[in-house]
Amino acid sequence: EYHPVIVIPGREIKNRIPGEYPDLPTKEKAKNNISILHACKLLKSYYNKEGINALILDGKEMRTTRTLQSLGDKLKSINIVEYNNPTYELMINEKKLKSKIHYYNCHIKEYIDDLNDPNTNVVYFDIMSTFFTSEKSFGSDIIIHKFLQQSMCDEIILAATFCLRNSVSQSHEIQQKKILLLLDKIFTANGFLYKSLISNKKLRYKGQNTGNKSMMFVLFYLKRDANKK
Repeated sequence: EYHPVIVIPGREIKNRIPGEYPDLPTKEKAKNNISILHACKLLKSYYNKEGINALILDGKEMRTTRTLQSLGDKLKSINIVEYNNPTYELMINEKKLKSKIHYYNCHIKEYIDDLNDPNTNVVYFDIMSTFFTSEKSFGSDIIIHKFLQQSMCDEIILAATFCLRNSVSQSHEIQQKKILLLLDKIFTANGFLYKSLISNKKLRYKGQNTGNKSMMFVLFYLKRDANKK
């Protein structure tokens, strides 16, 4: 059973930064987007009227959004969460990408707590933050847990990025294993069976604007366990 850490009130959301995230094109991020696009075809909803309802975090160039829009009529909606005000303004003024897109100017934690669509069947938590929640700050683990708690879908494509810390005591390999173990607990606690769509050797890559830190990308196909409904 998964028990998320209780975050100290008032510390769970960092102050908004007026600057923009340097949304630079990289081969790794492009590959991640293509992998998510191909994974959509694993869902039964891709082949029926339900279609694809996505939740993503995107950069000002909206590369993930543009990739998903190649789904055409299979794509029913994209919910984009962007807490940075200048980036949000750029997004909503992108006239070529108005169709099927809904924008939310808030933190992803605020969105999951108050606005989340339980029918979302494709999600990309491209947060690039630490994975583990502590008593001083929240991590991606609690966001993923809450999202799955609220979901009404039987099948989900779930992708996420995490920042691996440079640590003397814990190598990137050890951190990676711990993340995968905790994800297993989160998926199981919420009644989902799962399959990783990325080999362990390809999970890590160098992130942009992260110095020597490595990023971890995960991509899973989740299916609700019929025995736990």
